[in-house]
Amino acid sequence: MDKREKEHEFNRRKSYEDYIESICNKSDNTFLKEIINTGYKTLAKKYHPDINGGDSSKMVELNKAKEILLNNII
Repeated sequence: MDKREKEHEFNRRKSYEDYIESICNKSDNTFLKEIINTGYKTLAKKYHPDINGGDSSKMVELNKAKEILLNNII
């Protein structure tokens, strides 16, 4: 990767970081909450103990993670 490509990659990453930061700093975080809830629902379907022999310990971790994420949105 030459200098120009590295600079382009850095700028691309920076723009993603700015985008994520702007989402997290908005007073209305409905978009971020939607992303968290969508991810939660997807994983809950996969790991729910009543569906397809899921893993109850994974569901406990998933519920804790969702709670932490939703409670710490800026």
